[in-house]
Amino acid sequence: MLKPLLYILPFLTSTYTFSESTQINLANEDQNNVNFDVNGTLRFKYTHNDYLIDSGNKIEFFDAVLWLNYKHNLWSAYLDYRAYEAHNKLAGIHYLANAWVGYQFAPKHHLKLGLQPIPIGVDRYYSSTFNLSMLYALGLEEVNHLGVTYQFTPEHYQLELGYFARNAGSQTGKSENSSHYSSNLTAESSFNQGTQLEEKNIFTAKLSRKLNIHPKIESYIGASYFYGDVENLQTNQNGDRKIWTIFHKSQWQNLGSKIVFGGQKINNQDQTFEDFSTFGLADGYYNVANNANFLSAEINYLLNVDLGQNFSHPLLYSNYSRYIKNKQNYQDSERWINGVYFTYKDNFRFYFEHVSAKNDTAFGGGAHAYAEGKNSDWNQLTYLSLGYYF
Repeated sequence: MLKPLLYILPFLTSTYTFSESTQINLANEDQNNVNFDVNGTLRFKYTHNDYLIDSGNKIEFFDAVLWLNYKHNLWSAYLDYRAYEAHNKLAGIHYLANAWVGYQFAPKHHLKLGLQPIPIGVDRYYSSTFNLSMLYALGLEEVNHLGVTYQFTPEHYQLELGYFARNAGSQTGKSENSSHYSSNLTAESSFNQGTQLEEKNIFTAKLSRKLNIHPKIESYIGASYFYGDVENLQTNQNGDRKIWTIFHKSQWQNLGSKIVFGGQKINNQDQTFEDFSTFGLADGYYNVANNANFLSAEINYLLNVDLGQNFSHPLLYSNYSRYIKNKQNYQDSERWINGVYFTYKDNFRFYFEHVSAKNDTAFGGGAHAYAEGKNSDWNQLTYLSLGYYF
């Protein structure tokens, strides 16, 4: 089941903090404000590629997203719902990306409960790109599960602890367990070339520290750890999944950088497919090598160039990501994205990117590209996102 994945996965996400909002303020007699923000986007895409029969070369509707944000005193709540064109339907798949409630029970202490990002890696997103780094497809970036997180933010530090009972579940589409926003281990009985796994009881810890290098340089370093139980539904045995990361990000005037390095090891308790496990995302599924290191590195620069009235300064960025497989004869997976981002009157957002990918399932690599990988060729994609944000 690769077709929905190939068309949707490269364009699944956009940072919600970029969006404009319609704000409703409700004040009571004590002058305590209730802020309720309603915002969203309608996005279209233009693509050209050298690896699909349909090479693109046309503007198409891509997705519609609704964001709701609530804030009242110490309470907060957030909802992110997305609909994508798939299966020849305007909203062929649609699902929640986030739905959580938060409470700040003391200064610098915050609890959050619900479907939310797992605290792992440098930030929620490891890059400025629209297509994201390869680590998103590998379940190592922008992972959203059902659970509870605790955040403590003393001066110069940020500590995040989390427990997640399970993933978001499969909501719409044609797959059994793979129609959701984040990539995670899955079980598809019709896929006889993969594993049948369920991940649960995930514990995470993340610590970052602000560095005082120079008054004009904002810099952070940190590390995170992830442990989850893995149940093999075919053998009825229990394994685990372990992830560690170290990371750094910095901003010096217009120049920014992010880097994440880490490792993943999955014990799937599967005698038939002991070297890889099946992941699901966007109603598609594919195999991923169990034992590997990974990297995402980006540099970006905000140009002091005037494009005209009502245009923002363009942001140039370059991101390289790699899945470095430890098993002999498994070929590494790589993705390199170069692009530019700018806005017009805040409501119109544009991303123009060129993607080069090797052994990358999201860009023509096939269902086994993140596992053994058998292609030494680089696939090419040119992509333009045209979005109206409200």
